[in-house]
Amino acid sequence: MEKQQVVLSRGRLSPQEVTHYRQRLAELDRKAHEPGGDPSRCENTVWRFFNPPTLTGIQIYKSFSDDELLDIVIQTMGHQGHRPDFDSIYCVYLNYLKMRFGTQNEIKARAKDRMKQLKNERDWPFDWQKRVSVEKVLVQQRKKVTAEDAALLEKLCARAKAHGVPVEMSPEEKEQLNHLGGCGNVLKMMGIPNFRGKDLQHMQQFWKTERRERMKQSVAKKEN
Repeated sequence: MEKQQVVLSRGRLSPQEVTHYRQRLAELDRKAHEPGGDPSRCENTVWRFFNPPTLTGIQIYKSFSDDELLDIVIQTMGHQGHRPDFDSIYCVYLNYLKMRFGTQNEIKARAKDRMKQLKNERDWPFDWQKRVSVEKVLVQQRKKVTAEDAALLEKLCARAKAHGVPVEMSPEEKEQLNHLGGCGNVLKMMGIPNFRGKDLQHMQQFWKTERRERMKQSVAKKEN
């Protein structure tokens, strides 16, 4: 493999420099996975530059978000069992991961949580409310749905479409839907997400960010 070279910087990096060095790091990662390469090793000068204790290294390290680092691990988890292949992670990235999250078991746990988040994002895009409908429940549970049930289902759908967030249900509403397979199952059939806790917090932020970005794109398109 060709000799790796990185030009050292002695001060605070500009955003452009950070981008440049991140691209350089990605290139070194790619070359380490070519025939004859070794992801677990790199030139001493490269290691001293990207290693977080150095002035430049800590700036590059901090430029990576948690999700960006975890996505590097997820790329190695496509096989059955979804266990990270730490041996295939480029040494600089692996060092960053250990600094950020701790042991390999802790990294694996965080990566699996991130995989779940990504799946939720794919399954429930920002415009999920466009596909909300009572039809599936009415068809599959037609022998059980009463007029009162149908009215509640229509109300829940209208609420979800209007606000674009998971619906809050009263104990009485939940009890009413139990004979249709439980409120969680009914909401899923209607295309309404049923997240709780940290999953809900993540998805609410994801939807907010995506909707804001689409709005910006729409405004820019109109201005052009």
